[in-house]
Amino acid sequence: MPLLKPNHRQIAAAKAIDGKRTRYMIEGVQGLIRDVAEDKGAPIAYQVLLTKMYPLRTRVTDFVYQELVRHGLPFFRTVLVERAAYREMFLTGTPPSASDAGGAGAEIGALVAEIEAVLKERDTKASPPLGGAGG
Repeated sequence: MPLLKPNHRQIAAAKAIDGKRTRYMIEGVQGLIRDVAEDKGAPIAYQVLLTKMYPLRTRVTDFVYQELVRHGLPFFRTVLVERAAYREMFLTGTPPSASDAGGAGAEIGALVAEIEAVLKERDTKASPPLGGAGG
């Protein structure tokens, strides 16, 4: 397991993203991924999942999306909105899809579908063409 460099420790301990920290945190996350990939000797497939998002569009959410695009970070289009169902699952053991089928359940379903699509696309790109080499 690679050791965290000083700036990575700061990223891990950082509070919620704000305008001043966003650039540093995004660049730091990219640096951490590069460092782990170098230690592993292979690229690391990743995508950002936004969680605890406010359900309505705000300037802050617009800014977050602009920063992800500007830095070229791949991200899921599905986001997990701040919902009681996600917090309650730790107390009750009830999956969010059971306690809030229309909200949290729909988000989880959409996220699973998106993850499956990403994996299918990745597998398709990694697979040799049908018929083998030269066919």
